[in-house]
Amino acid sequence: GDKLGYQFYEANCSACIELNKEWELISTAYKGRVKVAKINMTESENEVLEDQIQLSKYPSIRFYKSGPKKVS
Repeated sequence: GDKLGYQFYEANCSACIELNKEWELISTAYKGRVKVAKINMTESENEVLEDQIQLSKYPSIRFYKSGPKKVS
């Protein structure tokens, strides 16, 4: 199945902004092997997601394999 990597961040977080730069490099380096995405958790539509995946600190990175089953 597909391997998925998500970076969860807050728009006003300085550590998140720094990680965004590295995440872009990771996206390029693993293109075709791992699908990566960034999700801004300060957007109201992502509040439900925050509860579902139990995030408490940002930035956070999670990897999944074809769906919601957590890999690491």
